[in-house]
Amino acid sequence: MSYGIEPIYVTKIIGLHEITEITGLHNNVKGIINFRGKIVPVIDTQIILNKVPKAYTDTAFILIIEIQKIFIGIIIDNPDELLDMDVVINVLVMMNLIKLQN
Repeated sequence: MSYGIEPIYVTKIIGLHEITEITGLHNNVKGIINFRGKIVPVIDTQIILNKVPKAYTDTAFILIIEIQKIFIGIIIDNPDELLDMDVVINVLVMMNLIKLQN
């Protein structure tokens, strides 16, 4: 099954580099990274899609998206495994990172 993110949300695609894990974060958050001087939470697609966590491959990368002026990193292990924006937005609302406006 494939998913997609609208290009308008994509700020940058970066290599998978060290993610700082922080206790007490929401279960969907793998940790944080520094992106252009900003602290960016990183979400793991394996967790969001309820997959069994496995080691990342050489093709893994972090997709930096911006929603409502908030940057979020999404770990993508396979380019064919991108996320539906509705899934991402629902997770971000659940994590209280963004609020939906009426």
